[in-house]
Amino acid sequence: MLLIPAIDILGGRTVRLLRGDYSKVTTYDANPVDVACGFAAEGARRIHVVDLDAARGRGDNFDAVRAVVEAAGVEVEVGGGVRGPEAVERLLSVGASWVIVGTVAAERPGEVGAWTRRWPGRIYVGLDARAGMIATHGWEKAGAWTVAEMLSQYRDAPVAGFVYTDISRDGAMEGAATESLEAVVAHSQHEVILAGGVTTVDDILAARRAGAAGVIVGKALYEGRLSLKEALAAVSL
Repeated sequence: MLLIPAIDILGGRTVRLLRGDYSKVTTYDANPVDVACGFAAEGARRIHVVDLDAARGRGDNFDAVRAVVEAAGVEVEVGGGVRGPEAVERLLSVGASWVIVGTVAAERPGEVGAWTRRWPGRIYVGLDARAGMIATHGWEKAGAWTVAEMLSQYRDAPVAGFVYTDISRDGAMEGAATESLEAVVAHSQHEVILAGGVTTVDDILAARRAGAAGVIVGKALYEGRLSLKEALAAVSL
């Protein structure tokens, strides 16, 4: 199982939101590039990057994202505000290993299905859920699909997998949604990566038992609740 440290970028800075709420942001005095290089130096094999400004359609941090991809020296998956094929191509062209698509995957599944055939194995579909319903536009709007319905839309598509986030857990450091993860894994034909609330080694081990292919860890690393060394050791047990 992969351990994937997260870097969320807002206004060019490294931040974390509480449950996806842009009014509850913690800004860390660290350049995203420095954070990425630090994660790589500690042994991370993959880094998860989200452009929060692009996610809600208010500018973007493309230059910062590109700098992270170029400097990290490890695989980088990038999400946030990917609304068209040109955005996918742009991110892949600067070296992103995978692109994560959320809002448009919920709103235009037929179109995103075509992207997955154009770039097989390079696109993850984001399953960002609040009370079992998919949220869109930087988690600020409620979508029309349940998680199960989203999974069925991409059952036969050549996606890289799904990134499942229970928004109520994200940034709260109150434990991961491993119970609902089991159902997602059971209904998916592709690998599932868990994000949101992963705080302890026990959370990581529970996610592995539930069938996760990887876990994304963010605030727990920044707040010192979990060290990257501990987390990497847990996935290798």
